[in-house]
Amino acid sequence: LASGEGAAPRSMTVIVHGVPDARAALSLQRHLADLAGGGTVLAREFMDGVARFEVTGKPIAFDDLRRWDGGAELQPVHVQPDVVEVAAPGVLPL
Repeated sequence: LASGEGAAPRSMTVIVHGVPDARAALSLQRHLADLAGGGTVLAREFMDGVARFEVTGKPIAFDDLRRWDGGAELQPVHVQPDVVEVAAPGVLPL
């Protein structure tokens, strides 16, 4: 097998603080699905303005989230290979 073939798809967590409503969370989920390049995006939680997704497929970067309609002002909280956590301006993660 060539390098990378047969390897399990990469899984990561994406957390966004300051998502205003369920409609915005669904829009974000669709954006992540487009970025995942045929991978999967599972909504794990949406409560009190915090949306948490598990993304399997192509890795998601901070700049990818800023390209989401509504994400231009997002600020990084934690950016690591397996977790990208961002927040809207004025929203402090707990």
